[in-house]
Amino acid sequence: MKTDKTPTRTSRFFPGKASQRLALAAGIALLTAAPSLHAQLYWNGTDTTANADGGDGVWINNVDNNSWNDAAIGGASAPLANFGSTVLGATAGTVTLGGLGSAHQLTVSTSGYIMELAGNAFFLGGFGGVTIDPGASLTVNGAGEFRIYNGNFWPTLLNVGAGGDLTVNSMLTGGGSLPTEPALEKTGLGTMTLAGVSPSFDGRVEVVAGTLAITGELKTSQSSTVSSGGTLDLSGGSITVATMDVVAGGTLVMDADTEVNLFGGASSFAGGLTIDNGATFLVGADSTVTITDSVTV
Repeated sequence: MKTDKTPTRTSRFFPGKASQRLALAAGIALLTAAPSLHAQLYWNGTDTTANADGGDGVWINNVDNNSWNDAAIGGASAPLANFGSTVLGATAGTVTLGGLGSAHQLTVSTSGYIMELAGNAFFLGGFGGVTIDPGASLTVNGAGEFRIYNGNFWPTLLNVGAGGDLTVNSMLTGGGSLPTEPALEKTGLGTMTLAGVSPSFDGRVEVVAGTLAITGELKTSQSSTVSSGGTLDLSGGSITVATMDVVAGGTLVMDADTEVNLFGGASSFAGGLTIDNGATFLVGADSTVTITDSVTV
């Protein structure tokens, strides 16, 4: 009997045999196409005119409650499908979830928007993410979950433009990407701040550009990476990750109230590492740390 000992070739994105990779790719292509079935809708608050005027209102998926228009100007009221494409623009207001909420892509084009979770979960993902236009802002408040719904192979992009701000005061949950791919990818020159207590995020975090500030507590079962041009600001915050890599050109900021806990694997810090007096920097028994340049304590 002949035994085929040819090694199985793997892909960075689709591990396994070729037939398995083709099946995965076909499934992903179908899922990628799905969000395009939903037209982009514009927040109309409680207004009933043809223009999407923004303002206060209640976010309810799959119910036509006049909160969404199918055009920014001269549109008609339309229900928001699950994981639809949405725009918060015109006049800023408070958007309160009236139940489970979701979006494939959430774009904010005005400064001053607030999302109140009101004890509900907001699911974000489906190959999409959040785009905060330059100078715009969104603050997420309240009990509930701001959940990155990413059980697939692509990151959820948090793109915050220059001068823009995305602040999540609520609990961040979700994740679920491959260990080699980020679940949360911070892009854009603006700032995203995680100010809540998030003890169970299950995904990789990567700062590609701009600043990701953690002033609350973030625990993830996976790793974090700060790319060249990105900044991870841990001033006043706490992060627990398997490993942390800060590449050349990336920036890690800590202060006396920072706590870092590396619990497993190899971490690296290019350009040195500065630990302020009073900060906590814990390295687990199964962890290794490589520091290029110097250590300042």
